[in-house]
Amino acid sequence: MPENIIRGCHFDHNNGAGFYAQSRGSPSGIADAFILDSIFNANGASGFYQIDLERSAGFHIMNNQLYGSPTGDLRAKGAGSLKILGNDFDGSANINKGGIVESVVITAGGWGTVIITGNTFHIQATSLSGSSNWVMLSLTENAHSGMAVTGNSFYSSSIPVKSVVVGGRFPTTITESGNSFSPLSPTP
Repeated sequence: MPENIIRGCHFDHNNGAGFYAQSRGSPSGIADAFILDSIFNANGASGFYQIDLERSAGFHIMNNQLYGSPTGDLRAKGAGSLKILGNDFDGSANINKGGIVESVVITAGGWGTVIITGNTFHIQATSLSGSSNWVMLSLTENAHSGMAVTGNSFYSSSIPVKSVVVGGRFPTTITESGNSFSPLSPTP
């Protein structure tokens, strides 16, 4: 099921993900898809993210509103040729998972550059929900690839959070430029 377009949908209060995909086998083999102009509200009560991709090569995730998830807004594993553009990630309702809260998690897959541009990451929560860390954007380097994080806004209104955290084991080229950071979500 390659080359699908999901546009103008409303994913609301699903116990699993609002949208889940993986590109190997059945039942939900999917790749090279567009997820555009959609609303994701309070999905993921059972531990999924609002958009949860097991292998996210070739995805374009653009102009979506994501809020109210107890787990997180976007998890993209095996990312390559992935574009995340112009989304609003409201991580205010995210909860502690093993000592850390992560709103958006991207794990590199080595199939081309990951571009994260023009997104709004914001937290309006007033406590860390028992967590010692709150991360707006978590990037993991599991393969040789490139990442560009440009023109995004990272804002926390009440609690200190980490805007961008990079981990992993391969030397990935990560370019960060033109991002804005609030005093409670400082420059990484």
